[in-house]
Amino acid sequence: MIYLLEHHGFCNGVKNSIEILIKACKENKGITLLHPLMHNDIEVEKLQNEYHFRTGKDDMLSNDAIVFSAHGHTKEEEEKYHSHPFYDAICPILKNRYKILNQEKDLKWYFLGKKNHQETISFLSHFSGLTLIDSEAKEFPELNQEQTGLIVQSTISEEIAKEYESYFRNNTSLIAYIPPCPIYLARKQEAIDFFKTHDSKTFDIIVLGSKTSSNCNELKESLKKLYPYCNILKANTINDIDMSLLDKENILLVSSTSISKDSVDAIFNYLLCK
Repeated sequence: MIYLLEHHGFCNGVKNSIEILIKACKENKGITLLHPLMHNDIEVEKLQNEYHFRTGKDDMLSNDAIVFSAHGHTKEEEEKYHSHPFYDAICPILKNRYKILNQEKDLKWYFLGKKNHQETISFLSHFSGLTLIDSEAKEFPELNQEQTGLIVQSTISEEIAKEYESYFRNNTSLIAYIPPCPIYLARKQEAIDFFKTHDSKTFDIIVLGSKTSSNCNELKESLKKLYPYCNILKANTINDIDMSLLDKENILLVSSTSISKDSVDAIFNYLLCK
């Protein structure tokens, strides 16, 4: 049997960024995305084929409008391209986090994230007082009892986030804690809830999304720790599915947030016919 969790396809943040991109394309003759709108090359290519925007500053024309990505942009980019019309497609969840940081200026803020991720780069650019904790280095900063805030990159694993939250609570006065994206966490929880009423040992799992998507990769790794006896694959299209690696009688499809509902449905229908 093939099972697909109820919540799948783009999250509201990605949907919002696509709506802004489409609006920009309708209102301007030329559009450039400085960074990928989302971390899924196939989905971005589909949009590019339909709306014919350019990607990257090397392809930009002098009269192009600019669309900033869902993961944010830097203040330096705002200054460099201030003469261009621009549209900010930042995820509303990240936009709200910017608001919180602006309101809580008295705290010593730390940002836990991957140092080369666009979201991390954007936060550090807009908030010079932020101290980066590189989640991939797995190092813990020296802390004192000052009042602190900890903000976690939206797609960092829940396990790593909780580990650092605990460290901060034990070693400093943690006043504000902003965890990973609640939508990404909710999709993981939906899979956990599914296995409360199904025998997980009879299932393999396919996490749907791109290998460049942090939330897709983190979903896979989290589920792998929870269900080590399940074979777990990632798939962005049907071409990514190697049926020889799946040997259980059931398959559960778990969607990341940067793959479209149409792509998910195509994979689901393909598996139904196998």
